[in-house]
Amino acid sequence: MSWPQLKCCQHCDRNTNIVCLVVPVCCPICQQNTAATQMRVPPYLLPAPFISSTDAPCSLVLKQTVGDFIKDYSSAVNLHIGVTDTRGVCYNFDEDGLHMGETWQQCISIPLLSMPAVSGHISSSDWDDRLHIFASPLQWHRQRYHDADCNCFDFVLQFLRFLQCHRFQNIDGTDVLSDKKVFCDIFLTQQTAKAAQYISAYRRILQEGFVLVPAGNI
Repeated sequence: MSWPQLKCCQHCDRNTNIVCLVVPVCCPICQQNTAATQMRVPPYLLPAPFISSTDAPCSLVLKQTVGDFIKDYSSAVNLHIGVTDTRGVCYNFDEDGLHMGETWQQCISIPLLSMPAVSGHISSSDWDDRLHIFASPLQWHRQRYHDADCNCFDFVLQFLRFLQCHRFQNIDGTDVLSDKKVFCDIFLTQQTAKAAQYISAYRRILQEGFVLVPAGNI
């Protein structure tokens, strides 16, 4: 399902944003008719934290295993992760084995080529060659899958190791790619936290029509 983007505006209070899908008829702060009075800041679209994988080349991408983020996201449910080629086509691994050539319509992206550990080490022209070599159906077959020890995260971590990006290190010098939790904390938590805030606001707006947010928080 395609969800419309949220809108943001200010009516009477410079310190408070009104975030909504449809601008309320009456301002929730001053109760004046919003169509008959001037807006301090006219409605504009807020960027969503979700994009199509085709807009996220050479990236890590996360998606719901089942359903979509707005409707089905829960912090208690694991997300599915993959890696894209230069066209934004996703490669990923699950209990059915290796999947190549997929397009994920709604995902969270973490660009890799812009990271210091990758930039200067590999070019976009080399990216596809290395991904195609690594993502061998003979190696990533369904019999190899294990829910805890060889899953979609292991596929991504092993690809990053295959790139020989030795500078993926924590502040204390430890190898980020050797521990899934450390990897998630450093590369994924910030993006998923932003997405969770957006989802929470979106769900409130679906129920209440709008939310009021301090101006500095958007």
